Amino acid sequence: MANKLKKISKLNNHIWFLFGNIILIFLLVLFFNTVWSKITNQLDYNWNWSLLYDYRHLLMSGFLTTIRICIWSMVLAVFFGICLCYVRLNFGVFGLCFVHAMVSIMRGVPSLVIIFMVYFFLTQPLGEMWQALSVYLTYIPGYYILFGELSHIENTMTGIAVLSLIFGVYLSEIFRSAINSLPRGQIDAGYLLGLPKHVMIFKVYLPLLLKSCLIPMMGILMALIKDSALVSLISIQEFTFAGTEVAASSRLLLEVWLLVALGYGFLCTTLWLASKFIDSKSSL
Repeated sequence: MANKLKKISKLNNHIWFLFGNIILIFLLVLFFNTVWSKITNQLDYNWNWSLLYDYRHLLMSGFLTTIRICIWSMVLAVFFGICLCYVRLNFGVFGLCFVHAMVSIMRGVPSLVIIFMVYFFLTQPLGEMWQALSVYLTYIPGYYILFGELSHIENTMTGIAVLSLIFGVYLSEIFRSAINSLPRGQIDAGYLLGLPKHVMIFKVYLPLLLKSCLIPMMGILMALIKDSALVSLISIQEFTFAGTEVAASSRLLLEVWLLVALGYGFLCTTLWLASKFIDSKSSL
């Protein structure tokens, strides 16, 4: 009887979920149809999607640069977040005050202001160092895939560093709360069984941490993808920068920015689907 009621409840949840999605899709179609008719009829806007094909190389180059910046920023943000979490948990009052100050600064100061401050105060003095480093990067196989165009490497490295710093601070708080919420019973059981330290890390700590912080971490990383558009203001030729150039030269304002929005939406949706897949596998 209990199993039957459980199945009925699960079926009802699926029905309501499907019904809600149908209503949402209907409202979205109605909204976009209204916007489309307003633009076409009242603004007298002539859509010309075919002209965007002439700018395909510039837009694709910007999109790949955005992917490159986001991947590097995500990897470094996770690393930086782990380091900050370790400092806060293992360096006493000093670590607590240092990380708390970092969190307060990143929460209180807009990301764009931080980008400008780092760019104007650090990028110019370190520009010669980055240019000298770019000579050695050319010896790395596939360096263009990893680093892109090296003529503006100081701007690219600035954007990656700032995004990693900002979102690494947010991730450190997620990691800290996940560590503090670990069930002590499973950890104590691992120690009582005499498991080596590396086994405890990879078989006990990491699975528990992954399960508790995966979804919040992916939310932060999706915010990183969207905020990566801000680095276009320091002349990094990523997707938003390419969209600005194409819109200015072709006058295809709506077509270009709809395409840019779809590009960022595609990246965020891909990351969300990947997180759901990993979460389903980790819960097995």
